[in-house]
Amino acid sequence: MNRLTRFSKAIASEAALPTSLPTVIGYGRIARRAMTGWGRVSENTFKDQVNRILAAGGQFVGLDAFVDRFESPGPGDHREFLLVFEDATYDLLDRAWPWLQAWGLPGVVFVRTASVGRYETSRMPGRTRTQFLSWSDLAHLQAAGVSVESEGHHGVDGSRVQPEVFYGDLIRSRRELERRLGRLPDAFRYVGGVRPNTQHLVEQAGYRVAFGRQAGHQHRFDVAYVGGGRGFLRRAHAASL
Repeated sequence: MNRLTRFSKAIASEAALPTSLPTVIGYGRIARRAMTGWGRVSENTFKDQVNRILAAGGQFVGLDAFVDRFESPGPGDHREFLLVFEDATYDLLDRAWPWLQAWGLPGVVFVRTASVGRYETSRMPGRTRTQFLSWSDLAHLQAAGVSVESEGHHGVDGSRVQPEVFYGDLIRSRRELERRLGRLPDAFRYVGGVRPNTQHLVEQAGYRVAFGRQAGHQHRFDVAYVGGGRGFLRRAHAASL
């Protein structure tokens, strides 16, 4: 077993992903400097993580190839990875996209359609202000091969609201993405918790796959992914990537 296989198997085991699936790595923010928090990394850390995988012979797949693993199950390839980015903020365009272009890699960006083109101020200490990508930015990324997918319209937590509220948010986002970008999204990302009825509603709304941060899930409509960050680098070092 080579070092990349050991590394991807360890991550797949941590997230309880089927071994036939590419390893999914998620990023929350990519900043100028080191950050704390789930999937929050500096630009240099992001670059280092992806370079390590490429140097070890890893390959990055697009969303269609990932979904095909569910629809046509077969032996997995532990050299395959999928990159996903949450929230569609400008740090993706400024600090991740130039590297994806340079490497020629695909990726997935999740969008809350109510936030597109807006500024939002965090309620956390420090009250950081976040700028979200515009529709023209998203159209540019999509034309360049990035999959622009859904986090809902307002990013409703389906585990905390009535099913009809969650479903309405799913449909509104789906229609808005189709109207603005000319295609229906295939993937959804849960902003909050997941229950069996939320999985069913996502499928009923027409999505092909759904992702969440919760480890221990491997359902097609609740695919767990691991966050890039310090823990990721520790696993990479352990596998000598």
